Amino acid sequence: MSKLLLITGNHPRHLYLAGLLSEFHDVVGWVIQERGDFLTPESNYSVDESLNELYSLHFKRRYLAEKRFFMDDSTININGSKFYSNVSKNIIRCSKKDLNSLSISNFISGISPDIAITYGINILDNSILNLLPIEKYNIHGGISPWYRGNITHFWPSYMLEPQMTGLTMRRLTAILDGGPIIHQNTGILVRGDGLHELACRTVKSFFSELSEVIDRIASKDYLLINQKSSGKLWLSSDWNPNHLRLIYNQFEDKIVDYCLENNIFKVRKKIIRLFN
Repeated sequence: MSKLLLITGNHPRHLYLAGLLSEFHDVVGWVIQERGDFLTPESNYSVDESLNELYSLHFKRRYLAEKRFFMDDSTININGSKFYSNVSKNIIRCSKKDLNSLSISNFISGISPDIAITYGINILDNSILNLLPIEKYNIHGGISPWYRGNITHFWPSYMLEPQMTGLTMRRLTAILDGGPIIHQNTGILVRGDGLHELACRTVKSFFSELSEVIDRIASKDYLLINQKSSGKLWLSSDWNPNHLRLIYNQFEDKIVDYCLENNIFKVRKKIIRLFN
């Protein structure tokens, strides 16, 4: 059984992953970064009333989708303190500004994990990276190198290639989403799914493979594939609430159906799989 250090956000999908991994591995430490209000994230945009309604609708649908996929599962309950203690007896919480603080360094220095996994957090400084074991990996909600950076479960649907919704697990380095890749998956397209259901379904599928990936890492039975292209780094500043008009007004959040019915998929790009 591998000894894991988890460094995650606190949204439903992050907590679900921690609970799932704790069923198969020994989570010797867990750093939880508080990510703010999940249902109604603060908006820094100046928008009109109709666009504000779309903004609220978008994040309400995200909440409902994550509640369906990650909070109502019969195998997990993330509503009480018992859940956290069942994942790990060694937990520390922090804000974004404290993620690279001395208290987090001291916490990590006090444990001896075999493998460290990060998911849903901000960038770690070298002061923290240097404390992690050699086997350290980041799970990124996007398929590198084409969807690196931020909001990368939104852009594939916006670009009318929902099949490129996916996740990448890569060796954790100081380069944003730039380390060599060990494992990826792509979008699971189900008729009737909106943007958030597509993302959640794909994320959950990736999670179901992760324990095997960890076992392969522990046994040194894996290959790391360097990223040969810089691809596209999506910035937070690339996104604006006006992008929601295409998703909800033009396509009524039915981009998966539209692409399936009209067979407009671009060629599915080759991804990296540790196993078939």
